Amino acid sequence: MTASPPVVDIQNISKRYGRMAALDRVSFDLKRGECVALLGPSGCGKTTTLRILAGFERPDAGIVAIDGRDMSNARPYERNIGLVFQDYALFPHMTVAENVEYGMKRRGVPKAEREQRRREVLRLVRLDGLDERRPSQLSGGQQQRVAMARALAPNPSVMLLDEPLSNLDARLRHDLRHELREILSAAGTTTLIVTHDQEEAIAMADRIVLMNQGRIQQIGPPRALYERPENAFVASFLGRCNWFDGAVESALPDGSALFRTTEGLGLRVRLPEPRVGAPAPSGVAIRPERLHVVDAGTAVDGAFNLLPATLTRLHYLGADLRFDLTLPEGRRLEAVVKADGRPLPAPGDAVTVAVAPADCVPVAGELRQ
Repeated sequence: MTASPPVVDIQNISKRYGRMAALDRVSFDLKRGECVALLGPSGCGKTTTLRILAGFERPDAGIVAIDGRDMSNARPYERNIGLVFQDYALFPHMTVAENVEYGMKRRGVPKAEREQRRREVLRLVRLDGLDERRPSQLSGGQQQRVAMARALAPNPSVMLLDEPLSNLDARLRHDLRHELREILSAAGTTTLIVTHDQEEAIAMADRIVLMNQGRIQQIGPPRALYERPENAFVASFLGRCNWFDGAVESALPDGSALFRTTEGLGLRVRLPEPRVGAPAPSGVAIRPERLHVVDAGTAVDGAFNLLPATLTRLHYLGADLRFDLTLPEGRRLEAVVKADGRPLPAPGDAVTVAVAPADCVPVAGELRQ
């Protein structure tokens, strides 16, 4: 069965501002109905990528195709794109109905068709009955959904969401990102979300395109980036990790490998699938929640890596507990466990840290603290 062509296909786009390379041969695509998050720190190139896709900027090199047509030099209004801005950009003097119909009216859609489509999208974003209100009479979450409805109304080929939840408080962001994902899924819309918020990207996206310094670091489902990062930047940016510098020393009979840290500690690790041209692992990343902490002397399955440690500090985080630990050679670790009511060690107690080889992820690069 032949796969359908992508709705958006970005091939090797580059962009410079003077001496600064904002984008360096960036390539990725969006499949029909897919939600992709463009994620990265400030200055990584994600906003430049969005502006090029929207037609506000032109690339110095490369191709931007939408629905199989090269749009690299097309004007914004020629691209059939729906755009939701960070500040929503609603017209304050217009009602909700007028805001939602604005794009359709400019495209010459007949009045009866506009009104029917308006009712459809307002029902989709759960704003029925608010047609005659003005933006000032709406909450922040309602304004955001009006902006979504306005962008969805003309049936765009692709929706671009630029930091769509950044103006909302933390609780509303948490609630609304799931609601927006449901709206986009129900509409069957192909969507690109630009965000610096890793939780937002993980919660909303089918795939994440993680960028840094104008280049793509890794593309894949959120779980793949979190559990199998391809380099130190991905491991450190997407969540927290414990890091050990070193090198793979030898293969082991069970299919794992022995990684020797710079302090001389031996860790059994599971090597990633080999990739052509991939650099050799120079570090091991371990997520805090993958560490098991037990009292020193407790019997532990020999399949685990066992590390003697001292509990330095315990942090109560409600549903979770965070242990700050110190290994004999002075290296510090962080472990996160569920607060399940069990007896806890006290600061200064000797403990054993256990971690499975599969949770010791060898990656390339150097972690910058």
